[in-house]
Amino acid sequence: MNDSPEAPVTIASSGTPGNRHAHLDPVVEAELAWGNRVSSTWGRTDKLLDDRSLTLAEPFHVAELRRTFRFPANIRLWAILPRPGHPREKPRMLLTDTDGYVTVHAPLPADWPHGEGEVAL
Repeated sequence: MNDSPEAPVTIASSGTPGNRHAHLDPVVEAELAWGNRVSSTWGRTDKLLDDRSLTLAEPFHVAELRRTFRFPANIRLWAILPRPGHPREKPRMLLTDTDGYVTVHAPLPADWPHGEGEVAL
């Protein structure tokens, strides 16, 4: 984690061959240090995509992420609202590596005022 907001940590654009989510591990570590919890550890959700995902129990600390890290263009944050007619879907946020199918999921804050779509990092 970065204790100096004047010197943000630059996140790599990809993980390593042995750890495809290595570049997002510092983000997860920071979220844990800020009080978040992991509700589902790194795993695959789609056998065809060979993806990797992790789920946090609480919403992202968006302001802290912006202060602490610099993200490459392929790392994006999205707010997702449930689709009409899909009552089991929950509002959520995704911090995702659009090139590598690596994603950290988190609930959308209950008081989220911005609707859905990409969230600036």
